Amino acid sequence: MEANKPKKSKLTIVAIILSSIAIVLALAIIAGVILKPVIDFAGAIISFVVVIGVIVVGSIIILSNSGMYFGAEPYLTSDIYGGCQINYSLNLFDSEIVVPETINDMQVVSIGTSAFEANENATKIVLPNGLKNIEENAFAYCTSLEEIVIPDTVEYIGDNAFLGCSSLKTIEIGASTRFIGVGAFQDCVSLETVTLKNGLEEIGMQAFYGCTSLRAIEIPKNVFKIGMGAFYGCESMTFAMIYGLYKVGDTTVSVGDFPNAQEMAYALTNTYSQYDWEK
Repeated sequence: MEANKPKKSKLTIVAIILSSIAIVLALAIIAGVILKPVIDFAGAIISFVVVIGVIVVGSIIILSNSGMYFGAEPYLTSDIYGGCQINYSLNLFDSEIVVPETINDMQVVSIGTSAFEANENATKIVLPNGLKNIEENAFAYCTSLEEIVIPDTVEYIGDNAFLGCSSLKTIEIGASTRFIGVGAFQDCVSLETVTLKNGLEEIGMQAFYGCTSLRAIEIPKNVFKIGMGAFYGCESMTFAMIYGLYKVGDTTVSVGDFPNAQEMAYALTNTYSQYDWEK
């Protein structure tokens, strides 16, 4: 009997080792199931960081060779036009966003392509003095946006800049704005009031297409071109005023060709909507 004891002890040790391995494997499987979403999320963040070319170590942001960086405010920016351009906003959950005039001692001069696109939480955005350009799709589909303050320094509003901002009710274009791009305010279905100033020279095709709540428009005297369908589908418009002569298709029209502002509005939004209006 004494000779069998060591054999039994060896079997016990093997059994313990096998049991331990089984427990470790089981825990690994359980941990894998539980942690998979966390690992996937972390992987997505790492991929995003690699794509934008910024290395994040804790709370420290390291500049990459691309020249892109995070500024003092939560914006991804790059050097442009003698200042900086905001390429992406990390203000994803704020209802009111005030864009600073400077980031890292550089003037904010441009809101980049799709910088705030599809931000569904912002209801008010204030843009800084000194801003010159609002690039394409910059604020597209900000569906909760009710108010945006555009400074007088803005010269250019790009294509689809405010496309589908369905809660936006009023917009005032600054005195320096020369160009409003294609579809810039298309399908802003709550937009009731638009103020255009004398610096404006061109309104792009379908710029206000489908703004079904827009009631009136006054085209400043310096505008030399209104793109095809710029006001098409503005079915609530009952007042329109233009200055000077426009060639519309094969027809030359002026405000004097219409008996009242309501007829002018109808012509602008329907009758001649399939043509450019050019001085």
